[in-house]
Amino acid sequence: MERFDLVNYHRYKHSQNGTITTKDKHHQVRHAEFGPDDNLYVLTAFENKYFVKKWDIRGDTALESPELEKLDNVTHFCFLHSGELVVVQNQKTLKLYNLNNGKEETLLDNPPHPILSVTSKGDLILANTTNKALILVYVRPGLGQQN
Repeated sequence: MERFDLVNYHRYKHSQNGTITTKDKHHQVRHAEFGPDDNLYVLTAFENKYFVKKWDIRGDTALESPELEKLDNVTHFCFLHSGELVVVQNQKTLKLYNLNNGKEETLLDNPPHPILSVTSKGDLILANTTNKALILVYVRPGLGQQN
């Protein structure tokens, strides 16, 4: 069975509304978000592997999505204004993916504190200290800025 066959988008009859469902109780939807192209991106996990599936919701069509390289234990993702996908893995690695070809570039590897969130511009990163009493803000100039 193909990895994309494990998750479906289903539009309700006589309605514009719908649901995202999995065919297997072991396959989980971890995160869903609309991208800057207005398509729906769904991060799923199955057998310790992570995949991103893309839908044109208005057209009710699953779109071709490249397989993203080296996804493992993803905590969340977001999109930069440029349309690239930012993925946080293990709360300790921040990666940028080109959604046209699925290629990965590591932006921040093994930071001293777990990553909590990233802005859509990619220039600000929130991180949590181990005692959870302090939130740190990293500023990454030039990351994700449009030319």
